[in-house]
Amino acid sequence: MTSLAQELRELKSQLQFVEEIRSVWEQEEEWELGMTALVNDTKSRLVDLFGKSLHVLDTFNPDVSSLEKVLKKFPESLGVENEKRTLPIHSVASEYKLACSVLYIPLLAREGSKHKIGGDGSRGGLLGRRREGNSLDTRNCLQNLSSIRNDRYEMWRDPYCVEVFEELKRDRLLVKEDIFDYDLIFWSAGEGTIDRFKFFLKWDPDAIENYSKKHGTHLMHHCAMGSFYDFRGVLEFMLEYNPHEAGFLFQKDEEGITVFEKFYDRFNEKDVMSLINQAIYESLSPKCSFPILHHALVAVPKYRDLFQKWFPWAYNLKDHNDRSLTQAILAAGNECIEKNISVFASMSDDQIRTKDPVTTLYPFATVASGGDLQKCFYLLRRHPCVLDPWSTEVRRPRRSTKGKKRKRSPSPSS
Repeated sequence: MTSLAQELRELKSQLQFVEEIRSVWEQEEEWELGMTALVNDTKSRLVDLFGKSLHVLDTFNPDVSSLEKVLKKFPESLGVENEKRTLPIHSVASEYKLACSVLYIPLLAREGSKHKIGGDGSRGGLLGRRREGNSLDTRNCLQNLSSIRNDRYEMWRDPYCVEVFEELKRDRLLVKEDIFDYDLIFWSAGEGTIDRFKFFLKWDPDAIENYSKKHGTHLMHHCAMGSFYDFRGVLEFMLEYNPHEAGFLFQKDEEGITVFEKFYDRFNEKDVMSLINQAIYESLSPKCSFPILHHALVAVPKYRDLFQKWFPWAYNLKDHNDRSLTQAILAAGNECIEKNISVFASMSDDQIRTKDPVTTLYPFATVASGGDLQKCFYLLRRHPCVLDPWSTEVRRPRRSTKGKKRKRSPSPSS
């Protein structure tokens, strides 16, 4: 059987002969038309053949330089659709391809943009939506590249996809505005895509806020309605990213429902609270130092017993403002105090005599500023000394005695 190499050598020889004899034979009109049709048909078949191979690059993994040579010789192959009417650049970004195959995307996009593959302004197909038969997928290639997880062999795509985005960014095939325009921060919010999520957030620190303004709902609310494990991955990062707001776990929507409540309603108590506990341990250090009760008792006081059961170690912690749990509840206002009345009722004498580190107000004054005079008078009755600036019962910051000698008391006999 004749090998392909032999067939190609023979064809090359025949084509050279045709080129030599053409000046004699082309006088015959039918021959000239037939030869032109044959050449065009051959070129079309080659384009189609190479185009189909671009859909399965992960099966033979050509080196980038070889692929680049093919694309320069047959750029039309980038526009060859498969049986699902999908362009090669979308096939490469498919969930079913090997993880490393996404590394071909920058080259496909560069060459595709030169030849307007996918239409004007499509950046070589990056902004075009993938076809599934006669219907269009809701995602374009950038969104798909932001959201795809492990490949068919369970290999992580995240580092490969970040590398692709960095190269697209250098080539100006990915711009900062894309993060907002195509909700890339949303598509990359998940356990298997967290490196991409970090990449976008580092590039555009306002991406989460901008997404929330655009959709009228905080990103974490959408994550809470997604998969269990995706939420875990995002929460771990969010706690590290914004610990002062508890990773937006208690962010409220327009109806006053928190992210926690939405997520808690979908799963059982043990799974949800274990997830939060693990997220705190994984993202914050030292362990058992995050004042989660400060956030929970203010935002979702009806779950007070639940959080105290799971996080008893957080009861005596102070937040980033150096406030105790009681001070945080008082500062949140009278409604919060009413919903945590047991905390208020159990205030110690020492707590009543201690000023808020932020407002420098005594508890009675904090309560009075909210208009609840009954609770204000209750605190004053317990310790009226807080009205006397010279009272020895009022807690004051201790003066430093470092370097000073204490005077000796006179002896009784002197």
